[in-house]
Amino acid sequence: MLNKLIQEGEELTQYIEQLGARTNGSLKGEEYSLWIAKCVRYLELNYPNSELTKMFVKESENAFRNKATAHYNLLGIIKAFKLFKEIEYNRKRQNVLRVY
Repeated sequence: MLNKLIQEGEELTQYIEQLGARTNGSLKGEEYSLWIAKCVRYLELNYPNSELTKMFVKESENAFRNKATAHYNLLGIIKAFKLFKEIEYNRKRQNVLRVY
């Protein structure tokens, strides 16, 4: 699910960049709202005590206030969760390899 959220966020980034100056940096739309809601729900269910979850929720409040840059911050936070999962996986894998 995390990979799917990242992919959706990257697709929205392309949309944002295509809009460019025509929107004055603001974003609107059901698709964007849905992406944010799915991300918040995923993070609150899987990482309820994480500071990054709190950061995402706080930044999502800025997402529609003429701040397209908020999207880049949100996407970066979501990507950080994937990075931490990969680090954790590699650490566990390394410990298993050491046993042999």
